[in-house]
Amino acid sequence: MDEKIVLMEELIEGGIEPATMMPRTGYCALPDSIRLTRRTVKLGVGGTLMLPPFFYKCVSMKGFFAITLKSSNRLAYLMI
Repeated sequence: MDEKIVLMEELIEGGIEPATMMPRTGYCALPDSIRLTRRTVKLGVGGTLMLPPFFYKCVSMKGFFAITLKSSNRLAYLMI
């Protein structure tokens, strides 16, 4: 994950407009996803792509919504 943060910072320093970027920030571990998403927001990216944990088989809709809600709650203050 640290490499991804460094790469985004280098792209921005190299002249890529952050608002045109939409990096994938979904990881197996929710804390990693939250950390990377927070950093991308601070860098001013246009958006992020946070995929659900699709690699787990037979995830119920209840479980999917629970992880989505948990992610949203931990990131909501960034949008204010």
